[in-house]
Amino acid sequence: MGICALPDGEYVYVTRFMSHLVSVIRTSDNTVVDSAIVGDSPAGICALPSGDYVYVSNHSDGNVSVIRTSDNATVANVAVASLPVPICTTPSGARVYVGCGEWDVHVISTASNTVVDQIWELGDELSGICCIPSGSAVYVTSWKNNTVSIIRTQDNTVVATIDVGNDPFGICSLPSGEYLYVSNFSGNTVSVLN
Repeated sequence: MGICALPDGEYVYVTRFMSHLVSVIRTSDNTVVDSAIVGDSPAGICALPSGDYVYVSNHSDGNVSVIRTSDNATVANVAVASLPVPICTTPSGARVYVGCGEWDVHVISTASNTVVDQIWELGDELSGICCIPSGSAVYVTSWKNNTVSIIRTQDNTVVATIDVGNDPFGICSLPSGEYLYVSNFSGNTVSVLN
């Protein structure tokens, strides 16, 4: 269901939703070389910029597993709310943002692996999330509301909401941060945000 690469490009991690596993692919020969045991129904996944840890949202368990990439062991499980899926890290790696319970975002401190904030007013059925390269804002898609909400990371305040296409799902930023692209599932379109 979810996929991410380590920053050095040597390994790719893939969540296997109908299991308790994350598969590890070695990119030099595209071979599955390991599996990490996580929670129930692993969904979203992101790697810290350092490449030392990977964070996995466990949809059915309501928590986030932390995988140490040196040995692919799960070293922590951070309790959040129910039904977490979309997840991303800030460029500094200090925080991880995870969409939970279909309507709020939990903020995890990676130094302590604890929830340090909770953000509301984001719409229903959160489906996608990304942090822009500057680290100043996190963008969250609401499937039901057809919107993207902007969280200012300095104080985790929702500062704006943008209308996009029908059933927005995935979202990503260009490396420059100048534009974001949102895939609209039912609209068969991609919205471009300045």
